[in-house]
Amino acid sequence: MKTLGLLIFDMDGTLIDSMELHAQVFSQILYERFDIPVEVSKTEYLKTAGKPLDEQFKHVILLAKGFNSFEVDERRREGRREEEGKGHILNIK
Repeated sequence: MKTLGLLIFDMDGTLIDSMELHAQVFSQILYERFDIPVEVSKTEYLKTAGKPLDEQFKHVILLAKGFNSFEVDERRREGRREEEGKGHILNIK
């Protein structure tokens, strides 16, 4: 019988909950780069957990610029439509 030399675990979300650490890093980046209050970005990060990170950044930045949730969603949809026409790496025509 052959023995394994390496075993990899996916511990995040089962043995380790790193969501708080991710939220802190996300918030710190937005504070340092865009002067968005940490509590605002942290709250929005946790609300949008599970979405792609780039969408989360766009969401928080647009909210911080004064757009409401409906306008943020609309701008995100517009951005996706624009990317589709540019032969995005995941959507090459």
